[in-house]
Amino acid sequence: CARWRPQTTEKERFEKLETPVVYFDKLYGVTRALFKPQIPVISIPLTDYNQRTNWQALAHEFGHHIYWNSLTSIRDVAEFHEGLMSAIRQKVSAKYAEVWENWLEEIFADVCGVLFAGPEYVVSCQELAAEQVKSPEEFVLDDREHPSLFIRPVIVEKVMEEIKGRINNGTLESAHTALSQRWSIFSANMISQLESKVQRSNRDI
Repeated sequence: CARWRPQTTEKERFEKLETPVVYFDKLYGVTRALFKPQIPVISIPLTDYNQRTNWQALAHEFGHHIYWNSLTSIRDVAEFHEGLMSAIRQKVSAKYAEVWENWLEEIFADVCGVLFAGPEYVVSCQELAAEQVKSPEEFVLDDREHPSLFIRPVIVEKVMEEIKGRINNGTLESAHTALSQRWSIFSANMISQLESKVQRSNRDI
C-alpha cells in the first residue's frame, strides 16, 4: 500500500490508498470488486496468511485486481484484452498467440508484482518456481493458465531489466545481474536433465 502514497509534494505519482483491502481464499475465484473498484479484493490461499515469506504474492494478486477493475466495465476489459491480443498476433504466429492469450492475465499480474515489490518479487518468483518443480517435465509444462515454471521467472526478470534501463540505480543493477545469473544456472540444469531424459527415451524406442 505504501507504493500508492504520493512520493513527491509537487506531483503525486500514486493514488492514496485509504480504503480497506478485502481478502478471500482462492476457492471463491473473485475477480471483480464486490463493493466498488477503490476497494481491492485480494484472493490468496489461507495457508499463506501467516507466512511472511509468501507475502510477495500480494503484489501479484493486487495485479489481478487492477486487471479486472481498472477499467469501467467488463466490456471495456474485453475490448482491452482484444487490443492486446491483436498486438500479440502481429508479432507471433497464431499457434503461439493462443499460448500468450492463455497466459495474459497472469503475466499482467506478474508485471504488477515487479512494479510494486521490486527485486524481492523476482526472488520470490524464482524460489516458488524452484520449489514447485518435481521433475524436468514439469519445468516446461503449460497448464494453459500460468506461464511454465521455466519461463515465468524469465518474464519477471525481463521486467526488472526494463526498469533498470530506465532508472540509473547501482543497487538495482547489481540485483538484476545476480538474479539473472541465479535463474540461468538453475534453468540450465533443469533443461539439461530434460534433454538427457529425452535422449534416453529415444534410444529405448
